Amino acid sequence: MDLSSLAIFSPVPTGSNSIAYNEKFSCSSEKYAGLELNEDKRRKIDKPLDANSLIGAEPHYRTVKNLLLWNVSFIDVVLISTPMGMLGLPFLTRNKDFSAKVYATEATARIGKLMMEDLVSMHKEYRQFYGAEESDAPQWMKWDELELLPLELRQIVSGADGTDFGGWMPLYSAADVKACMLKVECLKYAEEACYGGTLIIQAFSSGLEIGSCNWGISGPKGSISYISSSVFSSSAAMSFNYKALQRSDVILYSDFSSCNGPDKFDNDDNCSGAAGNSYSNLSSDDVNSEGHDTLLNDDEYLEEMEKLNFICSCSMDCIKAGGSVLIPISRIGITLQLLERFALDLASENMREGLDANLALLPFKPMAMKVLQCSFVSGIHILVLGNLISFNYYSENKTVHIPYMKEDSELDIAVELACQLQYTTLKQQDMNISRLKGELMIEHGRYRLHLGNDEQVSSQPRPLVHLAEIEIIS
Repeated sequence: MDLSSLAIFSPVPTGSNSIAYNEKFSCSSEKYAGLELNEDKRRKIDKPLDANSLIGAEPHYRTVKNLLLWNVSFIDVVLISTPMGMLGLPFLTRNKDFSAKVYATEATARIGKLMMEDLVSMHKEYRQFYGAEESDAPQWMKWDELELLPLELRQIVSGADGTDFGGWMPLYSAADVKACMLKVECLKYAEEACYGGTLIIQAFSSGLEIGSCNWGISGPKGSISYISSSVFSSSAAMSFNYKALQRSDVILYSDFSSCNGPDKFDNDDNCSGAAGNSYSNLSSDDVNSEGHDTLLNDDEYLEEMEKLNFICSCSMDCIKAGGSVLIPISRIGITLQLLERFALDLASENMREGLDANLALLPFKPMAMKVLQCSFVSGIHILVLGNLISFNYYSENKTVHIPYMKEDSELDIAVELACQLQYTTLKQQDMNISRLKGELMIEHGRYRLHLGNDEQVSSQPRPLVHLAEIEIIS
């Protein structure tokens, strides 16, 4: 879910929005209110963007483009990497055709649940002002209404090329959140979850914030690691687990902190493009002690702490002058660090975490505000990984075919079957061979050969995936 899109909605009725608000809840002067509203809408296009330009209605929320067109019954597994990633999950789980397994760390699930409940509670405040929409296609989403919006708002609603309009959806309910959480299976870091007997799924710390993780997926034919937003040196979460990547055949990465090495790539500046033909493994030899030192460089940590000190210093100056401080932050870990720093600074100044109602309402009144900005960037720098692995590019809605990294697969043979092997020596080939017969299955992500049913004396349940009955010479 893209919460930044909420900026196009007015949090309280102001100007022309107040006319719409009064029109909805008052039966008197209905014709006059409608004429005033239409006249003001026509003036919106010509005047500079201000508070009156915002949409005065119950908000919709922007999610993945064309989410309504997805066939969610085709989704087998959903992996949630951060608490913020939980916010969009009910849009999937409330679909009656959704039956996938959902995995997240325990901390991500618990924090994400609190965030979803808080979002639903905040949304109720909009309804108090504007009332509930009567349909999934509100008035402001009609084309003739969108054309009256200022250009800046139209681009947010429809995208620069006009193709993002299908990503807007009404918010889920508290009941949807509760039902969503029942479908989440919580994992600890490095805990194995076996899906369908074929895939082993594990979560590893990404260092971004509490509960955030990267994912390892392994099966009989190879392993894949997915790297989400990551921070190598973190003061608010468990450190980035780089060792979990060492035996991966394929690494998927989608959140570079910046394209700070564009000269090293032939593709466009967003570091995506047509798929190439080079693939490589990230083995234990690739990440040597020198690479380890590069990954765990303290420069990013020190830079982040300097930004936190700067924010705290400016905030304390504002508070001492009798002002209030508004700090919009998307990373929970940064919020926790700031709370800790504020507590220390307030204690050192003999001040005290009380709320002044007048100050709290100031953002909704005419006021003077000083804007300071610090960017807390997550993600891995290209130049850090560039020396360790080669890159293959992918683009949205394009399929990249990745060859098997292993030509052969390992096979586990049941002990009772192995004990029946009778070898014959082939002297010319200098090898021993034996004939055996059994059932080939996939169990806990590995190929296994068991005794056939007619020979099996054990009453143990059969593994999940039964491939075939085979007879081989080994």
